[in-house]
Amino acid sequence: MASLGLRYVWIDSLCILQDDPEDWAREAAQMADIYRYAHLVIIGANSPGDTLGFLSSREAPDVVPLPPPPPTSPSSSRTTTNIKLCLQLDDRDWTYSWKSTENPDHLRNEPLSSRAWCLQERFLPLRALQYGTRQAFWECNTIRANEDGEAVGKNILSMQRNHVSRLAKTANVKKTVFSKGTWRPADREASGGCRYNWVDWYWMVQDFTARDITKATDRFPAVAGLAREVVRIRSKNDHEAMREMPGEYMAGLWKSGVLEGLFWCRAVPERLLESTKEHVAPSWSWASVVGQVQFPVYEWYEKRAAWKSNVLDFEPLAEYVSHSLELRDHDPFGRLAGGTLTMRGPLLPVTKIKARQEKEPPLNDVYGLAPSRSEVTDGIYRLQTERNGCIWVEGGTDFPSSDSQIDTDGLAAMLLIRVPHVLDHGFIDCRFGLLLKRLDDGCYQRVGFVDGANEGNGAPFLQEL
Repeated sequence: MASLGLRYVWIDSLCILQDDPEDWAREAAQMADIYRYAHLVIIGANSPGDTLGFLSSREAPDVVPLPPPPPTSPSSSRTTTNIKLCLQLDDRDWTYSWKSTENPDHLRNEPLSSRAWCLQERFLPLRALQYGTRQAFWECNTIRANEDGEAVGKNILSMQRNHVSRLAKTANVKKTVFSKGTWRPADREASGGCRYNWVDWYWMVQDFTARDITKATDRFPAVAGLAREVVRIRSKNDHEAMREMPGEYMAGLWKSGVLEGLFWCRAVPERLLESTKEHVAPSWSWASVVGQVQFPVYEWYEKRAAWKSNVLDFEPLAEYVSHSLELRDHDPFGRLAGGTLTMRGPLLPVTKIKARQEKEPPLNDVYGLAPSRSEVTDGIYRLQTERNGCIWVEGGTDFPSSDSQIDTDGLAAMLLIRVPHVLDHGFIDCRFGLLLKRLDDGCYQRVGFVDGANEGNGAPFLQEL
């Protein structure tokens, strides 16, 4: 550190008393400022733990020797024929953690990327030197550079500056998934696509929930620094945002993007969610479960109805009324002891449940080419309407059980969003919402989600059930 002109070094495992809850809560609330305003952050991305070190011998990259120029070549000379040229093979996994076409994540497969606490440590620093398995990397507001000389310059980074600035860029903006007639694929910014309200935050959550964390109660503190920095950036020099942003954050969701944030489900059919052993968050928050989640509304068109993107528009069915949070550490971004959310919208009793058919219903026979069904639904739910009728929708429980007999007593569906579309020979109405269980105190607890086309009693595939 002395050679850099720095007097102090901060190491979280040494500077935080790990077995002292009061010191941990106090220091955890300041971690965002520590990482954000440090002169330099050194990240051991290649190390699976803080006791294993990161300055070890590294495997040499694969190279292919190239032959020297032939003697008859005009470019050949006594000097060039003695030079040994090699071609280094690039074996990186070009997976885009931010669904962006210009910036492959060079740390995606490093041990660091499997640890939930390390996500904000990666996003917050203004300057970071990262030690990877094969080489070292540099990141700052101006440039990203690799040890082998490859660099991503300022001209490309100018759209996002750094990771946390990207989160703030789509925080509480006017462009939403409900913007009429303006929908474009949300992951194609480089080619003119739209950046919808809170899309980058919820994509970050998808990444975060795929990572491991020792204590489930640390889930909010592990992203508190990011939430706090988003509020600070959006409120800076913006008087309207200064009034709105402090009250926006609610248990990992944001009030101005509550419908998009409430509609989450497991990300992979084979990877089930689990409930936390102790209270972490209200059931409506993604932090109340263990396992990777997704927010399907942002990618619904790309994955399930791309041909309808210029015809179908999302419409909100519910609206936010109020919420309250019971804090554990006096930190609005930290751990919670409880919380409630009040929404206004259609609430329909569930009167019958059937297992989802393996074969996709032949909706195209009635409606033309229909959106594909969700990969993670596991049942078909009959909802009672106000006019003594009923509709059927597909959905799924958060914690699927081998017991096919699900109690419908007190079970209801709250519809949040729909995609209506009238055709010459039919009508499609896709509904998205929550499955709720009524508790003894009159409140509801989330137990699953609704994601499917609205079908009446006359639907051909329902007559087969």
